Amino acid sequence: MYKNKKNLYIYFATFVGFIIIIFLLKLFFFSFRADVRSVSISNAEIAYYIKGEGYPLIMLPGFGMTMQHWDPLLLDKLSKKNKLIMFDYKGVGSSSGNAQNTSQQMTDDVIKLMDALEIKKANVLGWSIGSFVGQLLAEKYPERVNRLILISTAPGNKQIRENNENVGEDVQQKLNDKWEEAFVPQLFYSKTAKNMYLFRMRVAQVSGEISRGPQEDINAKIAHEQAFDNEKEENLRTSNLPMIQIPTLLISGENDKLILPDNAKYVASLIPKSELFLIPEAGHAVLFEKADNVTKLIDKFLQD
Repeated sequence: MYKNKKNLYIYFATFVGFIIIIFLLKLFFFSFRADVRSVSISNAEIAYYIKGEGYPLIMLPGFGMTMQHWDPLLLDKLSKKNKLIMFDYKGVGSSSGNAQNTSQQMTDDVIKLMDALEIKKANVLGWSIGSFVGQLLAEKYPERVNRLILISTAPGNKQIRENNENVGEDVQQKLNDKWEEAFVPQLFYSKTAKNMYLFRMRVAQVSGEISRGPQEDINAKIAHEQAFDNEKEENLRTSNLPMIQIPTLLISGENDKLILPDNAKYVASLIPKSELFLIPEAGHAVLFEKADNVTKLIDKFLQD
């Protein structure tokens, strides 16, 4: 009996050790490694990296994000059929220069990045404040955007419907805090999904699967907060949304407490060639929380 039990322990330890070895081999030798490069635009160096092959899909990050904060699971899934371009806005993360504090400035820099990379036209995915940049790209430079994906989006100006729980004020008070500690808990509906995202991100940063540049930039957070405030005062962009003739996919989490899903409904009602999907049991980071659902919607939309 003792011998059988001992053999069982040995078999179990061998199995666990085998799994750990496979994991480490995949982590450090067989996984994708981000090759971060930079291009010069407007007296600044814009850092970027590319994952996947095919038609380009430009990834417009959200509030206070750097390239390090994209979920590696989402990137893995999307890169199977798309050439993903991740970058840091000017003055954010690994990019130099002054942080841009309006959506228009960020939009112009995306166009300059496309020019530097010799990308004449691309699909565009914008999340959160990145979705504001995506809207402006489609409005101002329709010839450069093939298809538009807006995730957790809202209209401009005072049409933005805000949460009565003063979530925005809470974000403002935590601008000095770490992105992972201050903002990530606000992004997810499920605590388990939040913890899994943080685990995936840390493992990918260690392995180099996603970039290892600076994670925190208080100036970037302040600039993005100013940009969001400017959106609430700007009256032009909402009136221009009906001018977008590019096929547009909108995705929001039904439980988003940062940008209420009613905002996405309003944007969808203004863009003629748009379709909206609300995903249950998902928050502001619906693209991380429900990566399978979101990827399937995006793949279908881009292939139609």
